[in-house]
Amino acid sequence: MIRLLALWFTLTLLTGCVGPQVRPDVAVLASRQHIHFVPMEMPPLMIDASYAATGTASIVHYLPRYTIGMARTVGVLSGIALLVEWPEISRRRIEFAPDVQQRLKSADEWLLTVELAKAAGSWLAAHGRTTSQSRDIHAIPGIEERNRTVFMENWMAPIRAWYNNETPTPGTTVLNQLDASLIVEVGVSNYEIHAGKLLLQVHVRLIDPATGRLLGRARDSSFTEQPPMDTMFADDARAFKAASLTAGSRLLASCLQELGLLTRPPPSL
Repeated sequence: MIRLLALWFTLTLLTGCVGPQVRPDVAVLASRQHIHFVPMEMPPLMIDASYAATGTASIVHYLPRYTIGMARTVGVLSGIALLVEWPEISRRRIEFAPDVQQRLKSADEWLLTVELAKAAGSWLAAHGRTTSQSRDIHAIPGIEERNRTVFMENWMAPIRAWYNNETPTPGTTVLNQLDASLIVEVGVSNYEIHAGKLLLQVHVRLIDPATGRLLGRARDSSFTEQPPMDTMFADDARAFKAASLTAGSRLLASCLQELGLLTRPPPSL
């Protein structure tokens, strides 16, 4: 029961302060044929202590030892940034180790928003649209500390502000030089395994590249049961990457349907 309440609180903390869905004008959307996808930066995957200890191989055998207060460990596993909670309670701020920060900037990093943007591009290309994708991961405006805090508000508050923002987005004039007629920003907020379930929330924003004006936005979330830790993260975390991409793709397809960019889920889903 406590675990379910914790999951509810985590989701409520984010969803209670976000703006309502904005549906774009159908006629305006129909004229946008070149769609440029922008993957946004996202928080590290959070794993609670109960899940980290599941299976025959605990996560502590995988991660580099970098712990402050013996409460949480940060590391990179199979290109995935991880934040692992331990049973001890700590309200101290956990900074990323320098070597972890360097690895997160490398080409080896596996980011769900990048993979989702690729998937969405292929879906819309199959429906006759011209698609492209930013080579860079765009930063969420306002994030100053990319560490682990008690309620992760150093991440969540800027993500909410980014999603809620209806004022012209800076930097779109540069993107407009790509001749794109619509920018689709793909973001992820909740990204954690708690009580054996993957909690995931996907956000999508549609931006007019000429003006930076918000044309539409939608979000969706899910909880999915996960196998033990050692199963999910074996073989370069193949099972986890596949599971999170499947869950995220379903949420992304739901958002794109709500926004009128897809009429039905892709056949692969």
